[in-house]
Amino acid sequence: MDELAPELLRIAEKYDLGGLKADCVYELGDKLNLENAGELLVLAQTHNAPDLKARAMDFINLNKDKLLKSKSFQTLLN
Repeated sequence: MDELAPELLRIAEKYDLGGLKADCVYELGDKLNLENAGELLVLAQTHNAPDLKARAMDFINLNKDKLLKSKSFQTLLN
């Protein structure tokens, strides 16, 4: 599920598979970190996953100082 969760979320949204979508949101929310928070926020917004979006926003807000210094964020700036 680890590597497949983003793709499975897309499929679950497309085919309205609520149980699979909930499992993906749970899995992705547990894997939030400084390197993937922005990506998961976009994924959540794109695939109508408000619970994941809220978790990502909370994570970003709580870790904004560290996030601004992270490699992934610095790459976005360049």
